[in-house]
Amino acid sequence: MNSTTLQLPEGNAICYSGYREGQSPGEQIYPSREQILEDLLLLQKNWSLLRLYDCSLHAERVLEVIELGVQAH
Repeated sequence: MNSTTLQLPEGNAICYSGYREGQSPGEQIYPSREQILEDLLLLQKNWSLLRLYDCSLHAERVLEVIELGVQAH
């Protein structure tokens, strides 16, 4: 049997769900990219890793913002 060691990043981590009042995954009302960027810019000061709760449009947007937006700030 061949074993492989999983290499995971290290750092401070937080579980993130960016829903605001009036937004809900059940209603499919998701935070905007601008709201997500606002959150991530605040979080990056203390947290280097995120955990997302779902694989909805919200999670897709978070990954897009990380790839495009946070790096530019």
